[in-house]
Amino acid sequence: AERFHRWIGGIRMTEGHLLHGFGPNSFFYEYKPYTVTAFKTYVSINEEKSTVHNYFLLLLIEQGVPGLLIFCLLLGGLFYYVQKWYHEASDRTERILAATVAAILGMIVSLNMLSDLIETDKIGGLFFICVGILCIPKTAFHAEKTERK
Repeated sequence: AERFHRWIGGIRMTEGHLLHGFGPNSFFYEYKPYTVTAFKTYVSINEEKSTVHNYFLLLLIEQGVPGLLIFCLLLGGLFYYVQKWYHEASDRTERILAATVAAILGMIVSLNMLSDLIETDKIGGLFFICVGILCIPKTAFHAEKTERK
């Protein structure tokens, strides 16, 4: 019920603030007047100052539609690029690497729908490693194979 409490508060916060949001790290300080008491629990005190538990909603609250749109475009581009890489891969090892990156990105996206983990060192690091792998020119894989022969 606490997640519903925060999600409803978060959705209600976006009304009137879709373009610019509330600003970075503002959820904890602003959300309580927007919540619905029907879902209030003992955790609602929020002593640990946690956020809305949905990264996409958090982006909408803090940065507005432009921030959410930029992040969704980044994710869409990453998934497009990794599937293109998978289908154009010339050998099994390359396809396995592409599939692994796609699976990790998929897990990160699904986790971020229920939490806001992209900014933690555990998940954020993996996310940026995946982005880094996708930034490597694919010709580097072919050049490495040619040198081995």
